[in-house]
Amino acid sequence: MLSSFTTTGHLLINVFIFFLTVLTLISALDIAGSPEKITTFDNSNSNSNSNNNNNKNGFSGNDERSPYNTRINVNHLNQPYHERAHPKQFILSGPLMHNNKHVQQKENAEDRQRRYLEGAGAVLNVSSTVIEENQEITVTWDKIVYAGPNDWIGAFAADKNLTLFTSPIKFKFTATGSGLKHHHDAKRKGGGIVTTTTPAPPPQSGTVKFTLVNYRKPIKFLYITGNLQYPQVVAETEVVTYKFPNRPTGIHIAFGHGGTTMLVYWMAGGEPSRPGMKWGLKAGELTNWIDAEYKAKPYSPGDFCDTNLQPAGRQGYLEPAAHMHVTLPDIPYDTRVYYQIGDSAHGWSLETSFLSKPKPDPERPTTLAAFGDMGNVENDGSGQHSWDFNDQGEIPSENTTNLIANDPLSEFVLHIGDISYAVGYLAEWDNFFKMIQPVSSTKAWMTAIGNHEQGYSKSFYPGMDSGGECGVAYNSFFPFASQNPKAPFPERQPWYDFVYGNVHFIIMSTEHDYTPGSTQYKWLEFAFTTVDRSVTPWLVFAGHRPMYVDSAFPGDQQVAKQLQGALEDMLIDNQVDVALWGHFHTYQRTCRLKKGVCSQDGVQHMVIGMAGYEHSPLPPKPASFIAKRDATYWGYLRMNFQNSTFGQLSYISDQDGSVLDNYQMSKEQHTALIARDKKKKMKK
Repeated sequence: MLSSFTTTGHLLINVFIFFLTVLTLISALDIAGSPEKITTFDNSNSNSNSNNNNNKNGFSGNDERSPYNTRINVNHLNQPYHERAHPKQFILSGPLMHNNKHVQQKENAEDRQRRYLEGAGAVLNVSSTVIEENQEITVTWDKIVYAGPNDWIGAFAADKNLTLFTSPIKFKFTATGSGLKHHHDAKRKGGGIVTTTTPAPPPQSGTVKFTLVNYRKPIKFLYITGNLQYPQVVAETEVVTYKFPNRPTGIHIAFGHGGTTMLVYWMAGGEPSRPGMKWGLKAGELTNWIDAEYKAKPYSPGDFCDTNLQPAGRQGYLEPAAHMHVTLPDIPYDTRVYYQIGDSAHGWSLETSFLSKPKPDPERPTTLAAFGDMGNVENDGSGQHSWDFNDQGEIPSENTTNLIANDPLSEFVLHIGDISYAVGYLAEWDNFFKMIQPVSSTKAWMTAIGNHEQGYSKSFYPGMDSGGECGVAYNSFFPFASQNPKAPFPERQPWYDFVYGNVHFIIMSTEHDYTPGSTQYKWLEFAFTTVDRSVTPWLVFAGHRPMYVDSAFPGDQQVAKQLQGALEDMLIDNQVDVALWGHFHTYQRTCRLKKGVCSQDGVQHMVIGMAGYEHSPLPPKPASFIAKRDATYWGYLRMNFQNSTFGQLSYISDQDGSVLDNYQMSKEQHTALIARDKKKKMKK
């Protein structure tokens, strides 16, 4: 969910007739401009995907520079359930180009490999044209005669056509000094958010450093000057290629459906020979082999939605790697598995390991890390497409991930929506998986879909929240989280359940129809009938948008009321212990609620959208049902179900790992539920 903004400027628009029809439906939203919107317009691809759901309702300067000093209005569709969307699509009247038309006319193909200002000899160089993943690369500029305070250097896919609508993968400014700055530490200490200064122009010569995750494709850097509406390419580097572009990346583990099945997913470039997984039960002895299933091209621009307005199928599109996975059936319970994934043609991952699922047992302790709304951040201080922290990405997400990686207690992760915040700028998914891989390659990373993965013009809650992704990227990366992972994207049903230890988890989609009579509602009814409290006495329900939330935003309360009306009786009747929600970027613990009233036989609701995104504003006075709330820190919820009747929910700060809230649950009524379900089994 996005924080609110105030209007301080005017929208720069182009006179394209195509957008005029949209402007009649939109209203102003304030946010700073940035290079990911420095794009050119191409209306040759104006066909919107017909994806259909039921439409019921190291830099030697300052790395936190504001992209532009001029604050401007950005339009969003005024949908009743849409959460203040921000498309970040700015229109130009032509391609990114030299600022001298005489040069454009005279240069030949060889000249265009490295662009110069006529008479100035502006040049941009890189320290290496062949790099390994995550290798630091220095970009040097020289003889930039007409440098401006908002000049920037961006990394682009080398095959991008700059005469079309396009955007950088990441960027850094060349000037030192401060524009609009968000300080993570200052935010924690109480909130002064924005300071405004005018930076001095950059020097004519200088350097900036980048690190690049493996995007698989050649990259080039452009030096761009001018302003928001008329950016100009001053110079570009030679093409930078990866030494090992096709090695496995983005490894993430999940629990399979039922039993001890484990799933391992990854991505890889190129054409594989025989991809798969080498594995064994002892380190260094990987004597077993299993072939991988894979999709060479998991999606294409035409799979995305709202492509006449949104970035996923246009300026934000990045050619995907092949998506691969293996299924390990019948692994012994609680067994450490050592593995490598890849193939002989392109190489292998480093050996690592994970623990298989434990045997379901009411007295076996279960501990997990749960959160929503995390996102990603560039590890070199670069800017990216981002709606928070002034285009720096979700800065706290790195702390949260590192903390979980070093948490020996948490056995797996439950990430309940708003996963990467790529919102149509697909390179950010690569950055997200690079960031989480130390965790996701060793612990299962289970998910729920959120509005920033699914929301588009025809979704259950219409809007532009996914940047046109409309669930395509999410369902490609996390197919386990669906009832029908091989169905066409518009038909996917991203809800599921799983058992771990003494807990049964039921995961819904708040982004698809869940009202009585819907496909999802019928599945939820069925899923609750499969719960056996004699084996899994604890029952956890999770979705993205909250059923109860302390928020002054009317849209949040509209959705909450709809969720209560459709599903609360089901949760109460099935004696759900804990309901987890995200979307609102704070930590909130309610009393046990039954129809809006605190009751010992009610459901414990937790809003845990505090893993990385900038905080949402809390109302001045807490709602009557709120027992604890926080919008100062970030972190995650450690859930510990010690035995059949005692549980503990701990809010862990990503600043230092301290416990900010500790709630203990004693559920003696589980004893009766265990006895009830044992009787049921005996009768069968």
